[in-house]
Order: sequence, then C-alpha cells, then structure tokens
Amino acid sequence: YNDDDDICFSKVISLFQHLKIAAEVPGEEKYVMPALLPLKDPDTIKLNTSPLLFHFNSAVPMGFFCAVIVHLLSVFWKIFIEEGSFSNFCTLQRQILKGRYLKIALVERLNCIEIYCDEAQHRLKAKTELVNAIDSVMEVLKLSEKPSLVFYCPCKKEGEHVATVDVKERDNSSIDCVLHSSLELSDEKYDDYFSWFFTQRDYPNVSVVDETDGPDSMQCAKVDIVPSLVAVPPTKRVRADEEEVEKLKVQISDKEEQIAKLIKKEVQKDATTHDIRKHKNFILRSLQNIVKEWKTLGDLLGIEKRVLDQIECDHGSANLCRINMISHWLEGGAASLESLIEALEILGRNDIIATLKNKENWQ
Repeated sequence: YNDDDDICFSKVISLFQHLKIAAEVPGEEKYVMPALLPLKDPDTIKLNTSPLLFHFNSAVPMGFFCAVIVHLLSVFWKIFIEEGSFSNFCTLQRQILKGRYLKIALVERLNCIEIYCDEAQHRLKAKTELVNAIDSVMEVLKLSEKPSLVFYCPCKKEGEHVATVDVKERDNSSIDCVLHSSLELSDEKYDDYFSWFFTQRDYPNVSVVDETDGPDSMQCAKVDIVPSLVAVPPTKRVRADEEEVEKLKVQISDKEEQIAKLIKKEVQKDATTHDIRKHKNFILRSLQNIVKEWKTLGDLLGIEKRVLDQIECDHGSANLCRINMISHWLEGGAASLESLIEALEILGRNDIIATLKNKENWQ
C-alpha cells in the first residue's frame, strides 16, 4: 500500500465504524465485522436460562443485530468464544472487576433479539448495557420503532406467544399473557423474571450474594448490621444471684460497645458511598489527572454515548469535559463510590483508587 491507499482504507474503516458495521479489536490491528460471519440455525441453540426479549412488531431490521454487536464490541465487550460466534448468535463478556466478568449470549430471531444471562444478580446491568447499545444503533441507523421488553409466555397455551411486563414498584409490577391476561406464577418464578428489572435487594426469595464474590456493581440485599439482643425472661420465683447479674451487665455493655462500633462504621461508609454527591469537590480533585481517558471513564460509569458526545461538543477541552461528565454522573441516581472504583480498576488507575479508599481524605 502507498500513503493514498492508507488514507482511503482509514476513511472506509471510519465509515464502517460510524455505521456500526465494523469494530476495532482493542490492542490488535484488526477489525471485527459480524455481518460476514456464517449463520446458525437458532432452533439448534440450547441455553440453560429463560431469555429477555427485545421484541419488534415487525421483523428485526436488516443489519440491526450485527450493529448492536459492533456497538458492544466498541465499548469494552469482547467475544467470549470466537469459534462459536455467528452473524445471528454471539456470546460476549465484559470485565467489570479485576478477574470478574459479566457474560451474556445474544440470539437474533425473526422479530426479536434474545438476551441470556445465567447469573440473576447481573441481569439488570446486562439489560441496561443492551438498552444503551440499541438506543445508539437506532440513532445511527435512523430507526423509529423501539423494541418492547417481553418474555416468552410460560403458560405455553395456543402455541408460542409472549408475556408483557408492566414495571412499576416492585410489589405492583406484573407479567401478563397477551392471550389470557394475568398469570399465576410462583414467587421464585416472579423473582427470576424481575431480576432483569430490579436489584437483588428487592428479592425476598433470592439468597444474598457477598459483594466481594460478585463482579457486579449492583447493590446486594442489605442485612441487619445491629446484632440482636437476647431478651432476658423475667424471673418468677427464682432470684438471680449478684454474680450472674454482674455477668449479664458486662455482656450488655460489650454488646452496646459492639453496636456503637458498627453504627460508627456504617456512618463512615454512608459518608463515602451512599452520599457520594455531597463530596463532589473531592471527587473532582481526585480525578483531575484523568485527561484523555475522560470519555472512556464516562462510558464505564454508564453514561450514554450521546451525552458524552454532547459534552465534548459543548466544552471541547478534556479538563472541562471531565468536570462536566463527572457532574452529570453525580447528579444521576446511580452514582456510587463502588461503581467509580470499578471503572478506575478497569482503567488501571490504582493511584486514584488509593486516594478514594483513604477514609481520612473524606473528612
């Protein structure tokens, strides 16, 4: 190739990337074009869990599925098994903590895209990522019909059909068969379906997962931090001797001290996690060395691409863009120290993580 060939190639690749036709493989000088992969008969695909469906009234637009895959590959997702990837079926994974990965499988059907995720505590995050990808592709391809979120109806009457989802508050949400209205499902089945829409703490029938064991930034169910005090039954005819009374007083005093320590610890934790928006200036100072990576950090924090593009258009300077990006993130409802640290771990910024984890810096 000569220089003109290189320029021509770069322009074509840039166009392909803009149109969601090709995605660059990070760290490698090659590109992935899912549309060139072979097809797989979707009826031969056997997965263990029930999928969430992104359902279209008509057929899935031509090239739409591959464009969604390209978008995911461009925002840190990677193909899990290259040999098992097809233009209508793909398994993907994304690192969300060091050594931890979120894994999904996507299948294109005639009028829907199926998403599978084995681990219930990761489904809300997986769904959010796919919603963002679909919104981005629809904007680029100038599509107007937005898919609805449904499930394959579990009633299995009168052939295959779907069940719609009415998401409100956790206790008021419902799943309805399009043919026979309301469904009677077990609590376990409801929790399985609604794991795509609610965090795990909303589930009474799902066991709590230790935050250190999961790769996800989603909140787990809270447990009571205060140890229960055992009530001493009143004595009727037997009077406890003074030695036993003193022992009991010591036990109660120790228990009160433990409770005080736990409450203090939880208050400190609340200051640095649950109430992160009150520490905006400290967060901005801690991230002042994030310059070129500001947009990557914004994507890892879950900010939509169109918002990041608008910030870049409005402010230009990387420092101003970073400040406005962080301000936008803090104003949202999902801002937390845990999610910020997870994003910085992926960027390899252990220096900033050390600053954020030092409790003295939050005073």
